[in-house]
Amino acid sequence: MRRWPVEFDNGCMEAVRQDRIDRALTWSVRTMAIASVVAAAGVVVDDRELLGVPVWWKPLKFSLSIAISVIGLQWLRRRLPRDRWVDAAALIAAISLIVEQVLIAMQAARGVRSHFNTATPFDAQVFGLMGTFVGIVFVAGLIVAWRSFVHRALDPVTRAVVTAGSNVTVLGMLVGFAMTMPLPNQNLPTGIVGAHSVGGPDGGPGLPLLGWSTEHGDLRVAHFVGLHAFHLLIVLAAWLRRQDRPVERTRTTVIATATSLGVATVLLAVQALAGYSVASPSTVLVAAISIAAATAVGRAAASVRQSSPTSNPTPVGAPR
Repeated sequence: MRRWPVEFDNGCMEAVRQDRIDRALTWSVRTMAIASVVAAAGVVVDDRELLGVPVWWKPLKFSLSIAISVIGLQWLRRRLPRDRWVDAAALIAAISLIVEQVLIAMQAARGVRSHFNTATPFDAQVFGLMGTFVGIVFVAGLIVAWRSFVHRALDPVTRAVVTAGSNVTVLGMLVGFAMTMPLPNQNLPTGIVGAHSVGGPDGGPGLPLLGWSTEHGDLRVAHFVGLHAFHLLIVLAAWLRRQDRPVERTRTTVIATATSLGVATVLLAVQALAGYSVASPSTVLVAAISIAAATAVGRAAASVRQSSPTSNPTPVGAPR
């Protein structure tokens, strides 16, 4: 019986594995889309509230955030050469995020907090599991960023998105870990370890849809900006490519934007730790973020001007 060359067999198996990983990530995104619909229905039909917001509001926000995160992983993986490290890390991260969402939804169905909840041994176990899976996602993200950096096949713009975006995302995740370490002056209720508010208890008046506190410092703002900076950079890079910008100027714009987002993440975290609400920021913070934003906008505007074709004036007397 004729056998195919070993190289052919290995290539086919590798292609099958790649396709399975891609399908698994797509399935994860679809699962989170369904979870978003279910959570949205819960917001409408379930009148229970937790910390002043519908009990299903957190599962809705997290399912959308997880879907975006997995899409970002899939976007990056499709642009990298075949890499077992990246495949394993992306799949493990997606599974861990789904488990995280299941735990959040389960606690919402019970009508209790998911994060920081140690009121009962069961709740403490759930919160501990959530922290474990978030840690796994963090390590998996570092592995993907590392493998992306060592691959020379990436074009300069994609490399800038990955390296700069990963740095900002790490900052955002570190802010999330900081929430589990309450400050001494936080008056936390019994059975709660950690908080996202500084200067007051979690809950109370917040920004529409987002829920970020309008009375106290809120670490979720910096966490959100840092966590999704990578996805914003993906959109920015795609838009700049469609404008047919020179590669080096597009890369510079991406790096400038990532730097501004990183600065904003740090400043928003500092503001929250100082007890300032995002709705009432300190003057120093407003000035610093304005400078960072102006730098990014100025860099982008300069890139647009420099990449636009210039028309040389026709000398007097020259044929037209």
